[in-house]
Amino acid sequence: MYREVRIYADYPQSGQLAALTAFGNPEVSRRFIRLLSRHKDREGLFLGMLEEIKVAYSYEQCLHVAMLIAWILSYWDDPAQWKALYPALLDFVRCNKRFLNAQGVLENARLGGIGSFLDWGGGHAVKNAVCLPQNLLFCQMLEDAARAARSHGLNKDARRFETMARPIRDYLYRYFWDKKRGIYVTNVVQGKPIPGEPVSEHANFSALLLGLGKNGRKERILDAWKNRSAEWARVEPMFTLPPMQALFAIGEPALALDFMRDRFSRPFLNGFDTMPEEWSPFSSFREGNRLIARH
Repeated sequence: MYREVRIYADYPQSGQLAALTAFGNPEVSRRFIRLLSRHKDREGLFLGMLEEIKVAYSYEQCLHVAMLIAWILSYWDDPAQWKALYPALLDFVRCNKRFLNAQGVLENARLGGIGSFLDWGGGHAVKNAVCLPQNLLFCQMLEDAARAARSHGLNKDARRFETMARPIRDYLYRYFWDKKRGIYVTNVVQGKPIPGEPVSEHANFSALLLGLGKNGRKERILDAWKNRSAEWARVEPMFTLPPMQALFAIGEPALALDFMRDRFSRPFLNGFDTMPEEWSPFSSFREGNRLIARH
């Protein structure tokens, strides 16, 4: 029995990247991303699902559409696809400026009352917070957009995207590092972390992926992760792409394979013949030390 029958932008993203890697740029993928790019609110934010809704469900779903568009445009030179997708990407970047604070980072980017849901490490709807996963995704999208723009000779656009991404990296590196625990915290309010908040697996791997593991931080994050306590929120099955990308990018392929063997063997050992939303059939590990009943 399905809990939800909806066409989300986030879960299919992993499947889209797999299809693009295996088959090139098939028409079914082009059609899917065109539909998502057209489904926007009046200000230009992607709605994140193909339904008759008028407001975006969550900010991360908006970001996943933008990230997929930027990634596709940076790898494939398809004039028709560029004409359809690039203006939508520009609109998305423009309308996101309302979430940028004086330091140039996303702050209080909450839509529909939902905060970071990738592994729920930051809980729900953290008000007035600068969220690490959101900003890392936004930064990654901007850098992919810059690469796409430069490949089409749009150097002015590329420099604008890079200029927007730079302060995000600097701010996250400066304010989100917990020196005592050797990890990046998930949310910061007025420059200070939220006490007792679970550690986000997604956030820390995304930080490594974007190069925030310098000066010994990579080793400390990996050490904390290998010896992690119950406070670590485990990234959901459909969002394991950043950890895999990060571990391969930093030269830890053995850890990446161990991660996949450990996580993806569980559903099949429990008798599943497909991939569920949760790692366990009985409870969720996505909120760190808070186990909740599976939907």
